[in-house]
Amino acid sequence: MILNATSTNDINAVQWLCYQYGVQSIPFDSTMCNGYPQIICSPNGDVIQINLKIETSQGVEMPNATMPLIFDSLTILEITLGASTRVAIPSINILSKLTNMPKLVKIAITNDPTIDMIPTSFPTMIPNLSTLQLINNKQLTTIQNPIGFIQHPNLAYLSILGSPLKHVTVNSSIGIPNLTELQLSLIPTEPKYLDLQSSKFPRLRYLVMNNNILGNIYTGPPITITFNSKVLSTVTLIGNSFKLSIVNTSSLLSLYISGKQSTLTPSTIESYPNLARANLNDITSSIVSYNQYPTYLQFYGMTNSTLTTIPNIPFPESMKSIDFSNNQLQGQIDFNTLFPPVVSSMFTIHNNPGITGSIPESFCANYLYANNTGLVSIPDCFWCYYGNPYMFQIYPQTLPPNFVCTAEFNSTLIPIKSNLGMIYGRNLGYGAIEQGYALIVVIANSQMLMHITNTPRQGGPPRTVSIRPHSSTIYNLSVIETDIIIRDLDISQKPSSTAVLLSLAFYNDYLPHYLTIDQVVNGTVTQQFPCPVVSTTNDSFICETNMPVQPGIVNIHFKNEYYSISNNSIEFIQDNIVKNGSVFTLTGIFSQISAPSTLTFSSVFGDSRCIVTEFSFSQIKCTLEENIKGGPLVIVKIKVDSYSNVYSIDTIPTPYSKCMNDTFNCHDNGQCSFDGFCVCPSPSFYNNCLIPYPTISSSSIITSGNDSKQLIFFGDFGPFNQSGVIVLINETISCNVTTASQQLIQCQLENTPTIGIASVKIQVDTRTVIVNDAILFSNPTPPIYNDEESCRKDTHDCFGNGHCDEMGQCQCDVDYHSIDNCRTKFLNSIDTPNINNVSPIISFNFESSSFQFEIYSIQEIDFESNLTAKKELLISNYNWSMNSNNSNATTSSYTLVFDDDNSNNNSSSNSTIPKDLNVTSIISYNRESSKIELIGGINETFDLNPNSIRLSVSIEGWRYSSNMARLKVLFKTTIPKEQTFIFDCDEQPLDSFTNNQLSPTIQYIRIARDNVQYHGRFVDRVVSDGHPTYSKTELVSLTPLNDQESTAIIGINLPQCQQCTIDPIDFTPLHYDQGSQDCDKSDSWKIIVGVVLGLTAFIALVIASVIIVKKKMLIRESEKMRERKLQRYK
Repeated sequence: MILNATSTNDINAVQWLCYQYGVQSIPFDSTMCNGYPQIICSPNGDVIQINLKIETSQGVEMPNATMPLIFDSLTILEITLGASTRVAIPSINILSKLTNMPKLVKIAITNDPTIDMIPTSFPTMIPNLSTLQLINNKQLTTIQNPIGFIQHPNLAYLSILGSPLKHVTVNSSIGIPNLTELQLSLIPTEPKYLDLQSSKFPRLRYLVMNNNILGNIYTGPPITITFNSKVLSTVTLIGNSFKLSIVNTSSLLSLYISGKQSTLTPSTIESYPNLARANLNDITSSIVSYNQYPTYLQFYGMTNSTLTTIPNIPFPESMKSIDFSNNQLQGQIDFNTLFPPVVSSMFTIHNNPGITGSIPESFCANYLYANNTGLVSIPDCFWCYYGNPYMFQIYPQTLPPNFVCTAEFNSTLIPIKSNLGMIYGRNLGYGAIEQGYALIVVIANSQMLMHITNTPRQGGPPRTVSIRPHSSTIYNLSVIETDIIIRDLDISQKPSSTAVLLSLAFYNDYLPHYLTIDQVVNGTVTQQFPCPVVSTTNDSFICETNMPVQPGIVNIHFKNEYYSISNNSIEFIQDNIVKNGSVFTLTGIFSQISAPSTLTFSSVFGDSRCIVTEFSFSQIKCTLEENIKGGPLVIVKIKVDSYSNVYSIDTIPTPYSKCMNDTFNCHDNGQCSFDGFCVCPSPSFYNNCLIPYPTISSSSIITSGNDSKQLIFFGDFGPFNQSGVIVLINETISCNVTTASQQLIQCQLENTPTIGIASVKIQVDTRTVIVNDAILFSNPTPPIYNDEESCRKDTHDCFGNGHCDEMGQCQCDVDYHSIDNCRTKFLNSIDTPNINNVSPIISFNFESSSFQFEIYSIQEIDFESNLTAKKELLISNYNWSMNSNNSNATTSSYTLVFDDDNSNNNSSSNSTIPKDLNVTSIISYNRESSKIELIGGINETFDLNPNSIRLSVSIEGWRYSSNMARLKVLFKTTIPKEQTFIFDCDEQPLDSFTNNQLSPTIQYIRIARDNVQYHGRFVDRVVSDGHPTYSKTELVSLTPLNDQESTAIIGINLPQCQQCTIDPIDFTPLHYDQGSQDCDKSDSWKIIVGVVLGLTAFIALVIASVIIVKKKMLIRESEKMRERKLQRYK
């Protein structure tokens, strides 16, 4: 794109600057906007940035001394002169020329000999100036009168450094209301008083002052600085003779002060309760006194001073670095008092030759830097790092002769839990990261957390791990996995015992495990029952007590030698199941001549014997010898003295009937046995024939550098030892299996697939699972979007609200959104909306138009994305219940209710809804931009925009019809058939959907109406059973509603997971500017979080609180641009 400078004023002003500073490389005509990096123009030809870096003057032309500089659109002016640069007219102070520039926001001038003072009028005629940097201007001595700075509405950053400034006034009547950072070089000729009051500097947070100009040590009169501020956090005073007085000490976080004539008031270090960093350099040691250190102090230094003794006060637990270099310290340091066991810090005492004595072993938890001291005895832990300046410095002392660094371990058998284990010992070092493991410092040299990274969690006997805590010796340790993860627990009563069945997601069956049961009465354990093991598998543990536990509250403790887990306050209810060993009593009139030996209990599948134990004329007791073969209908056959009778009982609960009821006849994938267990067509199913296998719940790439050939798959690969595992990517690329267990498979690719989405095929025990769109291969090096020039061309120079960087990316002004190349702007102020108490639907309203986004249905699909026999769960056929909302009414969670009243309308589903299916949603409003922790338990965070609304959906307990079935969650919204936006009164198309660059998955949705763009974001990953995995978002259908709008169905694909979470889907309302023309209109806008209920079986009145924010649109372009830059630098 060719740009032409259109303003004569711009051309003349650029020419004047080039003549003054000797620049010949820029043409002084309309072509200056093309190909000259010193000049940046807007799309309409206005000069908006000037950046002149001049090492040597080349010009011979003289500028017109009286010509004014007029830049109507200039926003940034930067001038940097070299040591040999000459100016054409030295008597013209460049600052006197910088007037009447309404859009200028930044001035940065370095080494300009014309600046000898700051004129009285500067910068009053530059109302939008936010940043002023005057650096190394050696002639600058005077701020003539600070009237130009007083009450300046936008000045936020003021830096005048490297200049011999002598005359400046800051008293209680002078202030800059929006100044956040002040940097001054000041060498006054008389005592100077700077009074910085919070009423005059309400936002000042950072102060830097320097009176060591040109390398000279300041010997002038004192500079007294008084602060009374609630926000001041950082003070840096470089030089000498500063008299610093701080009234509100609680706000100060960082302090640097130097100079033997400098003082600090108050002088007690504990008077600054929130101080995190303090550095006192070249001062008199009496400048501060000590009773205790601030609680949060992390970095403390008193250097180049006269300190002879370190105050005998313990350092706080927060301390990270202590520096007493170049003092006059004497004798033995009391390390034991100064360094409690909880302190681990870098301790620097260079150049204190008077220090003598020894360092105790307890100090090995710290780092030591002690060149030129008289220390005579140093523990081995430090000599192990001799020659490593990051850990230990002790020049000129040398390594003791024949020294060998030896690590000692309290035990070489390390119990680990999920590949994490604690190592205790001596000389363990300061941590290490090597191939396959990491040693993380808990207490340096004595306690390390070892994280095994090259293998997944695995059971079995101890295995060897080789570690190298230092740079030399390798040590072999044995590790054994001790983790226990209980999936389910079942307690059942037997005639003379109580049985416990644990279903385990993981435990190491190599280790002996033990289970005990606490009988709890009124919150007190009254008796403990050992539960000896009966049988175990790699995912189950069955035990029976020697005597029955009474029904009521019990605690279950399951443990091995190293780790235990407890399930407390379990309500144990007698199940009343009639089974082998149950005793029956029959009353009636019986003969006393001869007693029957057995009774017969008949059911649908055969007879069972009940052995008679007691017999009388009116009563018979018998004990079942075997489980009833069926139930609950049972026929009791009795024969006494050759007389027979039959009793029919239709309500006897048997193990068989309980299995039928609890498992829905083994989920129609098996058969209930008479013992109450599901007999599955092994190895096709297990867990009561509920779970088919193999299944893949998540797929991910383990990236090491540029290597993306290691893959890991979580899922269920069966409890049958995973024989004959084969992994194929895209049906053609083999992935050689390195690890296989029931929960995961890890493999190494023979070849790297092409960039994009890939399918996965896994065969286990001759059974196969295929997942399309399972994993995304991407380039580890992010591509460069564009070059800088193309960026300016394609984005209208970031739509005037930012600038293109060298990578071709828009860097936006404050409050503008980079995802739209700075075209849109975050809305500044929105009242907190009310969360609707009926349904998690997001609705935005603006005048008569609206935008709505809602959950539509949950589909079960096969590997070819076709609906399975279970079809879909239509959300509209059910109601939501709101579970909770917080006190600020910004967050609420919802649960989909499945009950008889509304499930009758569920004609879309061909199967009964499982009783343990749980569909939940959370909707929340986020006022400020922030990082949020994602739902799903993966410890990841995500950036949310200001005034955004976040939606998450979780599905738990879905019963899949096959091992290749998976879910797709559908969302519904309405979008315009064609939508556009206006910039500079030019109507341009706006895509409703934007796909990811590497895959055909929707990344963004944009709906633009009435100068407000509703921006939605989808993330190409979900959380599946606690693991992140790739997820494809796609446009399923687009159905016309009328001539203007269509209904869009958007689908988010999920793998086969038991706990599936989509989070976040977030929406942000954005304002978009129309450029240099007045093309927009003033109006108001609303946000409603929630839903307006449609027609259901009843009419509900929904009261939704709305938040109305009045938006005053500026009429004139100059006012619009002023507002834009004001927001940018607030």
